Amino acid sequence: MIKRILLIGEEKSFMVSSIANGLRRELFEVVTAEPVAPVLKKLTEVPQVVLFYLTDNESDNSILLEQINNMIIDNRCRFYVLGNPLDMEDAYRYLLKQNVLKEFYRPINVQNIIEELLKIDETEAVRLPGRKKILLVDDDEVTLRTISNWLQERYTVYMANSGKDALRFLMENVVDLVLLDYDMPGLSGPDVLDAIRNDPMTESVPVMFLTGKNDQESVLYAVSLHPDKYLLKTLPKDDIIKTIDEFFLP
Repeated sequence: MIKRILLIGEEKSFMVSSIANGLRRELFEVVTAEPVAPVLKKLTEVPQVVLFYLTDNESDNSILLEQINNMIIDNRCRFYVLGNPLDMEDAYRYLLKQNVLKEFYRPINVQNIIEELLKIDETEAVRLPGRKKILLVDDDEVTLRTISNWLQERYTVYMANSGKDALRFLMENVVDLVLLDYDMPGLSGPDVLDAIRNDPMTESVPVMFLTGKNDQESVLYAVSLHPDKYLLKTLPKDDIIKTIDEFFLP
């Protein structure tokens, strides 16, 4: 049985205290952490199991939820979310639902959590297998959601709705592929690719254009910047997914 657990939640909360005490009575070692991004970022030893007690205060905190995403992915943790279904629905705008093994709804029954955790056999490979990480960059929200939904069963997908946000994300996170729109306000796709290629920290990151821009001048210019692929959004879903799958083949 896995003994060490990270419980993310406001320590002054009655429910968080009750959950921690209930787990400790079953001889689990419970490490608690406030739901604050800088606090979580400072954790040096993240347990294999993470429980997140989500409230309305955190459900739209994009910085906190992105930090939790990174922590779960980087440490390949088993991740459980506790809270109200409506808060969870709001949080999944930023929190990656595919990384959540199970949801526990309020009112929380601590015994149900304990029974779920007791199923984990310490002789198994407890940490979850790694997924390839893809950063999807597009200023169109519908496109972001659509492509993300297509890919998230296979990959961990991050989203940025501007070139500036994409470059900022890449300064702090490692991804296996960037899917990049061409036509965006501010920094265009070619501007972003040029910045990626000219920064020693990101120059080796694979980049594919995924765009509706198909005129000859735009295509030739983009290709001159040496992207790994140039895909059109008008391609069938299966063709786009197949191209990305094949890119990651050994």
